[in-house]
Amino acid sequence: MWNQFEPTFSEDETLGSEFFTNSLLKISNEQKSTKNPTVLSSYQNNTIIISVDSSLIILEDEVTDNCKFLSFGAEINCFVISQSGKYMVCCLNDGNIHAIHSKGYPLFNLSIQPEDINESISFVDIQTVNDEFFILCFNGRVYRLQGINENELVGIDTETDSTLLNTSIIATNIKRIDSPIILSKINSFCVVKQSRKEFIIICCNDGVIFIEDNQRIKIKYPKDIDIIIKIYNLDYCIVGFTYEGYCVEICPFTKIIRKIEMTEEDLQKFSMMADMKILETNNDVELLTLSISMNNEHKMRVIDFPSFSCKNEINLPDPSWIVLQPKSAINMYFIVGSKNEENYVQSIELKNITEADPEERFQKLLQKGHYDEAESYAKNLGLSLEPLYQARVKKLLIEISLEKKSEEIEKKFEILLKQMNLIENKDFMVSLSFSNDIPDRTCLTRFLEYIQQNIDTNKYSEENDEINECLLRLETLRLIDPYDTNLEFRKFLRQKDMMKAAIDYFRTDVLLSCLIWSRHASSIMPNMNLQQFYTWLNEIRSNVEPFHLIQWLKHFTPCFLQVYPKETSKLVEWCINRTHSLQFSPKWPEIALEFITNIKSIFNDLEFLFIDVRRSFHSNMEKIQKLINVLEEMVVLKKRYHLSMSLKDYQEDSFEETAFKLLQRIQIHNIKNMVNDFLYPVFLEHGSLPEETIVKYINFLATNKNFGYWQERAIICTELLNNEENRLRSALLILKVSPVPWSPIVLPLAELGTKSNHPIANLIFIEYKNQAIKILKLKYGWPVDYFDLQQDRIKLVLRILKVNNPDMIEDIKILVKSSPDISSDAYVFLIHKLIESGRMDEFIKLIANLEDETECKHALLEKTVNIFVKEIENEPLETNQIKNYIEAMKFLLNQQRDTMDEFKFEYTQNKIKSIKNLVKLRELFNFDITLKDLNNKQNKLKWYVAGIEKVAKEVRLKMSIDDIWSKLNLLANAFDGNRILIYFMLCRKLNNVFITCKIIDGICQLDEAIDKDQIEFAFRFCAFLVSQQIIDLENNRYHLKQCYDPLAFPLAFEFLKKCLVNYNLLYHNQILKFLHWIGVIRSFYSPNVIETTRSQRVINQIVFSSTITNANSKEESTRRQSLSVFEDFEEKLVPQPTQNQDYLTPVLQCVCNAIKMIALTTDPENAPFSFIKTYLDSDSSAQELKDAFFSSLENILKLKLSMESFIIMQLISDYQMKGNHILLPQSFVSSVNRKILKFMLSQKDPEYFNAFVIFRSENSKIECLEYLKSSLKNNSQRIAFSTFSEMYNKYKNNNDFNIDRESRLKLYYYSELCKYYPNMRTSTNLDTVGISDFLKGLENHQLPVELLRKLSKDFGWNYQKSLIKQVKQLLRKQELEYEIKMDAFGKAEIVVKTSVEAIKRMCNAYLTEITDTNFLGTELEKFFSEINDYFYELFLVVIDFMEFFKEIPPQYKLYKNILLLLKHKLTMKRRSIGAEEHENWMTRHSVDNTILPAISTWRLPFSMIINMDPEISISKDLIVETFETYYPLMQLHSALKPTTKINERIEICALAAATNSVQDMRTQAEATVGAQWNLKPRNNAFLQAVIRMIGYLNDKGKALAILYFIVTNTPQGCDQMEASFECWKFALAQEHNNDVKSKYAEVVNKIKRKYPLLKTQHMLHLYGLADDRLMKVIDDPVLLINSLYEHESILQPQKKEINKLCKEIASLYNIDLMALQVKILKNLLSFAETSSSNECGNVNETVYEDFLGGNASNSEHIKVTDENVIRAYYILGSWSSENSLEFIASELSSDRVHAENQLQLFECFAKLVDEDNFSYMELVKTENYLLVRVCHFLKALGLNYKPQTFKDCDKVDLLKRIWTNHHNNIKALEVMSLICLGFDINLPQIWNGILKKMVNNKMITQVSVLVEILSTRTKFLHLNGLKLAWEFVIKEPLLQATNVQNFEEDQKLAKALILLQKCPISTLLNLESFTSKCIQLNRPHMGAIFLAFAKDNDRKKMIDMFENYDKHELKIKIEELEIHGIAPVITKSVINTLNL
Repeated sequence: MWNQFEPTFSEDETLGSEFFTNSLLKISNEQKSTKNPTVLSSYQNNTIIISVDSSLIILEDEVTDNCKFLSFGAEINCFVISQSGKYMVCCLNDGNIHAIHSKGYPLFNLSIQPEDINESISFVDIQTVNDEFFILCFNGRVYRLQGINENELVGIDTETDSTLLNTSIIATNIKRIDSPIILSKINSFCVVKQSRKEFIIICCNDGVIFIEDNQRIKIKYPKDIDIIIKIYNLDYCIVGFTYEGYCVEICPFTKIIRKIEMTEEDLQKFSMMADMKILETNNDVELLTLSISMNNEHKMRVIDFPSFSCKNEINLPDPSWIVLQPKSAINMYFIVGSKNEENYVQSIELKNITEADPEERFQKLLQKGHYDEAESYAKNLGLSLEPLYQARVKKLLIEISLEKKSEEIEKKFEILLKQMNLIENKDFMVSLSFSNDIPDRTCLTRFLEYIQQNIDTNKYSEENDEINECLLRLETLRLIDPYDTNLEFRKFLRQKDMMKAAIDYFRTDVLLSCLIWSRHASSIMPNMNLQQFYTWLNEIRSNVEPFHLIQWLKHFTPCFLQVYPKETSKLVEWCINRTHSLQFSPKWPEIALEFITNIKSIFNDLEFLFIDVRRSFHSNMEKIQKLINVLEEMVVLKKRYHLSMSLKDYQEDSFEETAFKLLQRIQIHNIKNMVNDFLYPVFLEHGSLPEETIVKYINFLATNKNFGYWQERAIICTELLNNEENRLRSALLILKVSPVPWSPIVLPLAELGTKSNHPIANLIFIEYKNQAIKILKLKYGWPVDYFDLQQDRIKLVLRILKVNNPDMIEDIKILVKSSPDISSDAYVFLIHKLIESGRMDEFIKLIANLEDETECKHALLEKTVNIFVKEIENEPLETNQIKNYIEAMKFLLNQQRDTMDEFKFEYTQNKIKSIKNLVKLRELFNFDITLKDLNNKQNKLKWYVAGIEKVAKEVRLKMSIDDIWSKLNLLANAFDGNRILIYFMLCRKLNNVFITCKIIDGICQLDEAIDKDQIEFAFRFCAFLVSQQIIDLENNRYHLKQCYDPLAFPLAFEFLKKCLVNYNLLYHNQILKFLHWIGVIRSFYSPNVIETTRSQRVINQIVFSSTITNANSKEESTRRQSLSVFEDFEEKLVPQPTQNQDYLTPVLQCVCNAIKMIALTTDPENAPFSFIKTYLDSDSSAQELKDAFFSSLENILKLKLSMESFIIMQLISDYQMKGNHILLPQSFVSSVNRKILKFMLSQKDPEYFNAFVIFRSENSKIECLEYLKSSLKNNSQRIAFSTFSEMYNKYKNNNDFNIDRESRLKLYYYSELCKYYPNMRTSTNLDTVGISDFLKGLENHQLPVELLRKLSKDFGWNYQKSLIKQVKQLLRKQELEYEIKMDAFGKAEIVVKTSVEAIKRMCNAYLTEITDTNFLGTELEKFFSEINDYFYELFLVVIDFMEFFKEIPPQYKLYKNILLLLKHKLTMKRRSIGAEEHENWMTRHSVDNTILPAISTWRLPFSMIINMDPEISISKDLIVETFETYYPLMQLHSALKPTTKINERIEICALAAATNSVQDMRTQAEATVGAQWNLKPRNNAFLQAVIRMIGYLNDKGKALAILYFIVTNTPQGCDQMEASFECWKFALAQEHNNDVKSKYAEVVNKIKRKYPLLKTQHMLHLYGLADDRLMKVIDDPVLLINSLYEHESILQPQKKEINKLCKEIASLYNIDLMALQVKILKNLLSFAETSSSNECGNVNETVYEDFLGGNASNSEHIKVTDENVIRAYYILGSWSSENSLEFIASELSSDRVHAENQLQLFECFAKLVDEDNFSYMELVKTENYLLVRVCHFLKALGLNYKPQTFKDCDKVDLLKRIWTNHHNNIKALEVMSLICLGFDINLPQIWNGILKKMVNNKMITQVSVLVEILSTRTKFLHLNGLKLAWEFVIKEPLLQATNVQNFEEDQKLAKALILLQKCPISTLLNLESFTSKCIQLNRPHMGAIFLAFAKDNDRKKMIDMFENYDKHELKIKIEELEIHGIAPVITKSVINTLNL
């Protein structure tokens, strides 16, 4: 690879005296060459490009050090440079096309089609025409590369930025031209563009090809023309050259090729031509040719065209190559090669030919860096060596700039300084200061300092300032980049716009930029582009930390506002906007509050030497303070109430609107706390209350019900309202808009309608009752008034049903309740809708809850059923809909069961069943059947049999009975068939014992009982099953070891038990007998054997194979079939679940033989044996059957199964006794009968009749009775025996039956009473108690009516008296049961469980039997006086009983009304109980001596109410709030006692209510610690109740007295003030009343005086101004207002609302406030006439006092110390801005105003003016203020000047005079600085002296301001006075600090460090002293910061100061300084410096 290249500098090849050659670059092959390379080259735009095989070399400006090398993967066939020379296009042999930038990095690459690529050579040539490239391939294909955006491709500057562009960007720009494939060799081509035509001419070995518009024309060479090897487009012609040297011309239009005439000499020049290039010239055409002779001699010629004259000819070595280049008068490039030993080119060398000029050659040698040769050359020719020294310096600077090693840099820098000493040209030296690239900042600093020392600074003043600025920047770099990591620091040094540099640093590191903003203020501030600055300021990223912005503002703001005072408003506005932008931070608003608070601190720290109205400083600070106040509130809102909102939302409106927004956003659980703890205090600060805002919010919620939890929010807000009317109105509004039905949430609001007597409360109660109907109409869009006719109401019902809301049913109920006449139709439509939509649960619930008193209920249900039946029968409906209809009809029918006629009920029921069956038959059997078929008997039987056949067929087919149940039941129901019969018929058809057992098992699982008409078929069914079991047993088909037990007998037993549920006279006994038979076998099975084996008893193929086909089939064949089955089933056998399996088979055999014997030998007539006989068929004789039985009986006897044997024999004996058959001996009968009798009489319901029948058959009856008497012992058995014995004695007519009757009655009533009184079992012994004693004991028991009637009948009692006695006894036993619960409104209430109706229901049974009403009424009247006073219900029961049976006295009707009022209305808890009530109770219960019951705290004593006056009976319970509630009771009492004066009683009661309420308030006030003035009303409802109460009084004087009594006793505060206001209004309204005039005039006068005082006192408390001094003058409003404006709160930052308070006081007393304020202003500002003698037109120096000890702090800062100005400003602030500013302007223009007052007015003006009223600045200019202020100061120095005189005087001369006479006077120094600053006097000498003197006089305030101002001016930076000033202001915090370690002290000391960071001359300060002072203050970490600013030679000594400190602790403390604003880079630098 040709990748080794090196520069060469040989120039010894001189060509005559005019030329010489230079060797520039040598390129070698790193490997040994085995072939000669392909070399291509071109020179353009001072760039030489050489391609050698696959390598590309780019050389710019012949500087070999910058040579670029590229290597490709394939050989370069050709390349071309673009016309601009910025890039080149190379074509590689592998088909790739690369674009290379002239700097050497790739731009893009493309590829041609694969068929156009050749292994040897792919591309022939490439040419450029305009901006297009044409590429010719070896096969003649031409590609066009066009549309390349050169700016896009070469827009990058460095290689580091280069990237290979995506080919897709320009892939569409390369296109293959439709050119033909050329088979012969191609030599050259060119492209011609003429106007819009384009020609491509290709020269190949066999001719020339022309391509035009995709058409190909081939022209063969003429005979006289050889092969053309080169072709060129010379713009005006196209020429070609043949190998023989001929030049030909080619015309692209005519396609003519002709020779150009040439001489032999000319031919010799072109013969043997190896290469040719066109030399680019301006006008002429010259050809550069390379010819190789036969002797291998190389000649390069420059030939003119078309004259063919040779201008130059040079011999070149072998091998050589010429270079494509433009014509040059100086250089000409060519390439020569050198070969290796194998004669292949191993290296090539680029050379040029140069003219020989001494000066030029000298410069050329210098340019090439041949300094030694150049020095020798210059000395030989006597040339000046200055250019050589300069060149060496430049080269050293370049070398230093490229050097990476610091050691080498130091060495070369030392050489540089030596060379600099040889230079005499100072201009060149100055130029070097700004054109060097020294990479080391220390060397650069030394370099600049060297230049500064060796030039005349006066001559080069501007350059010197630039050097100083550069040194300052280097010092800044040392701070911000202490480790020299910024490789591009030169940009910072050369930055002309330092603001841009500061901005750039700001984007990356804000704290670093702070140092630049402050340290380079002299470069930034004077030249600041404010528009650009504000653009950047507004574009600062939102993610910049607020802390960083604060630090930046600390550095930037002081200087900026000193230079640009007018920009204060904009900067403040930006700070406020930036604060607003923080609202997107998660830490909002805390972060914003901290941010703006720090900003305020920055502005507060600002000091200004004079007032500049352009600053509007005070108004801007008020904006900041206002924002702080807002943010503080927002922080409280967030922390306490989790409420965040934007500043815009919080600030844009009034606080009332903001409070409204807060209420909209607050979380519901925080509303109450926020209103009480936040809104109220804030509103109180402004002298108002949030009541209206809360009401507005409630109204908003009521109109925006989509607001989340709006009801809950509204209710909470309603509770926060103190004004009762507002609260009630809000509650009413909420209830009106609340959806129906009301949720429990709004119930507390509805409760207000019951708690208060306010008229609005009554509206709430009405709304509570009527809201449902009203909202129902609105809900469905129905007009409220469109509800008159019945059809309209039905339409509304249909509308409701159409809308189909979820609450549709409730809406219909509400509508029906209000319109009962439409109930029937409404419910019909509703039911139809519910069933149609499938809402069955709702339908059932509706019908079940339908009110009984609905008159049309029966018609409703009947009509609904008829509609449903009609729809189901006639209309095609869906299955689910049909099911719903059927279910609905069934439910409706059940609802009518008790009210419908029996015939109609059965008819409807059958109709519904038919419909249901019809649907099922169609669904399950696919029967095409109608209701008519179901009603036709013949058709019924046909469908009935067909259905059974279909089911049997299905069972055989599926071998399963799982799906037959519903179908069989359907057949039974549809065709009136017997369900059991259908099962029976199916089993007979299938004839399989297993299937029969399975079906019976299924029947037994059903819960429903077997009807009476089915018992016969069930009995037959069981007989059939037993018969099947007998046949299977006989045929040996059933064996325990071979097949599972079908459990025939257990199933038959359970089935027969179900038959006993419904008694059947015909078969009941037979079933019982048969159960005894089956029970013998059942006892051998476990009780749950059926359930446990159900899953094992399956119906499968094995079961179906055992179907009986012939009852008489041969046993042998049957066994054979069974064996074949069990062989397959053997592996699946399971153990049998029976118990006593060893005995089961013998007993089963015995029972089966016994049944078979009876059935086949006795010819039975009754069931079941008659049934069994029909199913059995046997050839055995009777004797054989008996023998088989006795054989099996003998078997079980042998097994000692005596009980089983006994039962079987007993059953047979019973049978033979009834049938006169002799099967067993008679000896067993007697013993068995007795046992049966005992059993019958021992049952729960003894079978007297059957027992008596059996008993009659008994021979020895007496013995049997004795046996039973001794056997039956418990009570029920004894009663049964006594009854049985009584029956027998009556039957025998024995007299002993009376004894039995008495015994029976005693036992019977005893058992009956024991049911009601279980204790009688233990307290009564019947054996010892006689009947008379027993009856006496019954008198104290509550007896049921039926039992009482029986007792009266059996024992001859007076039935009526017994009933009345029972009633009184029942009433006496009643107890008042109650409990205390929270009602629906959350209020405690008494809930009485004992109801009047319940007591009446208990007595109804007795009352309905009573006929003696007179005796009853007498007894009830006696009982009335015995009732408990608090048992209202019992009183009402007695009155109802009396009213029911006879006419009652009138007072009892009033009693009833009073009782109802007490029971239903007066249900609140009582206030207290009086002594009279205790005495009354003790009098009525003197015997019991009991205390008052607990119920007395809730109920009033009834006897006291009717017997005593109300002022006695209810006086303790009356309070103002309950007066209206007790008022009806007072009226009822007056009706009870008409002689009472009702008005007087009411007045007494009202006074008692007021007294009690005041007493309660006092008690409550005593419980409260301290008497505080309530700022908001606590009990406004009380005041409203008082107003309503006095409305009941006719005597207005007494009403006024009561109201004034309330005022005087109301707790002080808002409540008392409101009460006084109401009393004041009432007094004004009634003062002309005669009674009031005569008796209560004094009260009227008192309230007129009292109200204004209370109002004023309340306002003082409300505004937080209730101090003793103001309270003393409260009686004098004018004096009070004057005192208020003298209040000290005006001087505080957070002011009270005194202006607003004064306005209200003035309004209350009708005072002209503005006139009073003007008077106060004149007193404050002391406007007085000035003495004319103090003013003179000339400057007069007088004797004065030198104020050396004066105060050094006299700045016009915002913190003005003159409190009169502050108070005046506060008063003026209450006026409009126009009025206040015009007032000041008018006073300033007045001649009466003294200079001091003028200054005060200026101060007020500066505080009032802002950007909204800048027009007033023309009236009061800053210049005028300066003139007045300076003249005022000069007067203190004894210099009297008028402002105009001073304005026109020579101020520099004045300064000199002041300095001469008063340079040690503080006032003089201050006025001098004021003159210099105010009138732009910038003389360094003056400022230097002022600063030094100020420092000496410790004028810290002035010096602090001046260092900020003067540091922004470059000419003052290096003043010694400024250096001393900076040291002074930095050291001042250190001097004021103490050793106390706390954050505040550290914050003060940190100011010194911040100032140090801001100081532009920090390195010049005495930093060591600062460090020592910090160490003395025990703060070494702060002293360490000074290390970062110290010079290198000072650091060593300072570092030694920290050797004794703990490094770890010191490091931590240094890092902590970052929170005080120290830049992290400073702290890190210090840490590394100290090696921490």
